[in-house]
This record gives sequence, structure tokens and C-alpha cells, in this order.
Amino acid sequence: MRHENGRTVDLRKEPNHTFFVEPGRFVGILTEEKISLPLSMVGRFGLRSEFTRHGLVAFGGIQIDPGFKGRLAISLFHAGPELIPLKLGRKMFTVEFNQLADQASKGYDGPFQNQSTFHKMQKDFILNAHTTSLAEINTLPSEIASIQHRLTMHETFYHPKREFPSISELAKAQGVSPINDITELSGLLSEEDDIDTFLETVQKWRRGNNNDE
Repeated sequence: MRHENGRTVDLRKEPNHTFFVEPGRFVGILTEEKISLPLSMVGRFGLRSEFTRHGLVAFGGIQIDPGFKGRLAISLFHAGPELIPLKLGRKMFTVEFNQLADQASKGYDGPFQNQSTFHKMQKDFILNAHTTSLAEINTLPSEIASIQHRLTMHETFYHPKREFPSISELAKAQGVSPINDITELSGLLSEEDDIDTFLETVQKWRRGNNNDE
């Protein structure tokens, strides 16, 4: 499983371990049992309903060919909403054996004959996938929220909130003396401007800003 750093889980070596199939996860599994079919018989497998009812889907070939020997490699996809636990010895599949009317002239001789572990092709496909699985997409919102939280903490630690200087402090820093009497501004007005009208306009503007705040 790529999300477990490429670790292959062998439940026979970890009898007390429970492997949880996550929603949206694609998993390749091997049966504990080995099958050996004669040329006169063909098989088909099915996933038990206790798993399918929880959203687990199993994929395999169209049949277990006559003459096949080895463990079955089955692909699982979890389309349900909750984790599904897998433990050693838990029965998952049923196999249907059908007697052929005529014996097959040739038995299975493909690359999976006598397999006791995953074929390299299947391992490479799962472990070296270059795209994100559906299970990983489901975790993206929480991962993004975690990143945003860490960024906020970083900004708070390295850039603590600064107190902005007051108007008096700004004026002092810029060498501007405060006006004690607003009528002193009248010297900046032209003769046709009325100081009372100016003051009234300033007061209305201030009241309007206070209301907005």
C-alpha cells in the first residue's frame, strides 16, 4: 500500500493486526488458500454479502481457468463511507466450481500460474502509482485546513501583532505640531470661504464617520 510507505501487509505474520480498508482505497489482496483445478473444472469466485453491503467491491478475472494452480490475486475497491476491517482467517469469498462437459485441451499457463505472492506487474502498478487515489482526495480538506492553521501560527509567532501609532505619535514623528485651536485653519481659507460653514461641514463629516463605525 503506497499510503503505508510501500509496506506489504502479511496478516499471517501479524495475526493480531487488523488492516482497515479506507473509503476510496484500491487494494490488491492474495487469498490464504491455494487452488489447484483439474482440466475438467472451472471456477468463479464471489465476495460475501457482509462486505458488499458495506460498499466493498471485488474484481478478478472472468473465471478461474481449468488447470490453474496457486493463490488467487483479487483487487478490492471500497466505495462505501466507513472503514472496513480485514483480519486473518475472516472468510471473505465463496468459490463456485463447475464441471465441464468436455475436458479442456490445455490448462492455464499464464504469468500467474503457481503464484504464491503478488506478481511484480501488480505490485508496481499499486506502489508506483503517480496519481492521487480517491481516498487521498477525501483527506485534502482536512490537510488544507491543517496547513492554513500552521501558516496562521507561523505568522503569529514570527510576525506578532503590532500596535499602530496614534495620530499624535505620527505627527511628532513627522515634525508636525498639533493645532490647539481649529480656527487657526481659517488662515488657510480664501476670503470668500466661510469658517463657520467649514467647521459645520467637518463636524457633519465626523458624525457621519462615527455612525459608520
